[in-house]
Amino acid sequence: MDFGGGVDFFVFLSEQWLLVGLLVALLYALVLSERYKAGVPVSLHEVTRLINSDGAKVLDVRDRSEFTAGHIVDALHIPHGEVAERFAELEPFKEKVVIVADKMGQHAGPAGRLLKQKGFQVRRLQGGMSEWSNQNLPLVKGKG
Repeated sequence: MDFGGGVDFFVFLSEQWLLVGLLVALLYALVLSERYKAGVPVSLHEVTRLINSDGAKVLDVRDRSEFTAGHIVDALHIPHGEVAERFAELEPFKEKVVIVADKMGQHAGPAGRLLKQKGFQVRRLQGGMSEWSNQNLPLVKGKG
C-alpha cells in the first residue's frame, strides 16, 4: 500500500533523529539570534521604567498618519523607510537606550538592526503600539 511517500518520511525521521534534532536546534538558534540582533524585546512595564528612570528615547517608525493618531510622549518619529538616512537625528541619544516602536513588530526589527550596527543600545517594544494602545497606556495625538 502506497501512502504517497509519507511513510518514507517517518522512517527517515526515526532513523535520523539525531540529524533532525540538530537541524531543529540550529533553526531555533538562528531565529533567536536574528531576533536579538534587532534589539532585545521589552515589555510595556519595562519600557515605562526605561523611559522614566533611565531617560530612554522612543523611536516611532510607523507612518505619519499612525504617529499623529497617537504616540508615546516625547517619541521621535522617523518612518521605518527613512531610518538609514536620518541617523543624525538619533546621535544625541547614542548613550541612552533607544526603544523602537512600530505598529505590531513588523518594522522594528530592521530598524533595530540598523541602529545596533551604528552602535546604539536598542530595545524593541514588545507587541508594538497596538499593545500599548490595548493596555490603555497614555498616548499623545498630533505632531510629536
